[in-house]
Amino acid sequence: EVALCSLAAIIVPNIKSEEEYRSACYYALKMIGKCIHMADYALPHVGWTAKQRMSAGVGLVGVAYALAKKGIRYNTQEGFDEIHRMAERHSYHLIEASLQIARETQVAPWIHKTKWIEGWLPIDTYKKNVDKITNVPLQYDWEDLRRRIIENGGIAHSSLVAHMPTESSSKPAGVPNGLYPIRELSIKKSDQTNVIDWVAVDGDILKDKYQSAWDIPTKDLIKVYAIFQKFCDQAISADFYKDRTKDINVSDSEMLEEYLDMVRYGMKTRYYQNSRVSNVQDSDDTSSSQSQDRGCSGGACDV
Repeated sequence: EVALCSLAAIIVPNIKSEEEYRSACYYALKMIGKCIHMADYALPHVGWTAKQRMSAGVGLVGVAYALAKKGIRYNTQEGFDEIHRMAERHSYHLIEASLQIARETQVAPWIHKTKWIEGWLPIDTYKKNVDKITNVPLQYDWEDLRRRIIENGGIAHSSLVAHMPTESSSKPAGVPNGLYPIRELSIKKSDQTNVIDWVAVDGDILKDKYQSAWDIPTKDLIKVYAIFQKFCDQAISADFYKDRTKDINVSDSEMLEEYLDMVRYGMKTRYYQNSRVSNVQDSDDTSSSQSQDRGCSGGACDV
């Protein structure tokens, strides 16, 4: 087998209702299915396994804006609870949409190689320590969904949820990257071909509501990612941020404690460790105000 996950992302602050969210998930998965079947594969076996597995990865874009609009900060109890509701809604509607597509067409040919046919759901295997962060009740009838999946013999995709950086797609979407807090209200985003000026949505109105990534302790961001991981059947491109303008040193004990917190709360992966090493206001060094496109190896995780 050759692993291949085809990606999409939903601009969460644009969704106005449950019905609209359900529709967005359905058409995101339909689009991914079309792309898997219509793509040209340089290596035929990649295409063969892709069509048998039907692996999708649908993430979120603009979480920072969605929270800012509601005046909610990432690392508060209100923030953890809202993120739990956001993550559950995303996962539930994607699984239900995949079930609907399976009924219209067929289950993934290799669905028997997964636990979906047994009625597995992400809520079955998450690290229960997450419930110490937030214990809001589940919003949806997961047991009914489980029953319907078993009756149908599975769903149309082997995987469904993946949270990627969305560095490239956040630019045309005009919203902050993926799950991440903003770094600044305005920054320059660059890739190999151009540089653009990026401004946080409604930054003039919500400047006091947006929360800077540099102000959120890593331990709190781990809790945020762990809540999303609870409802995710794959891993997360989880960035962390350290403001080192006042103290350049990072202790090994601090790094070890952060790693142990990841294990404690069931967070599977970490992505980039971002460091701010200069204040742009006081220096000609603009390293803290620029952002570069960073997909997975070779740009494989660009949406």
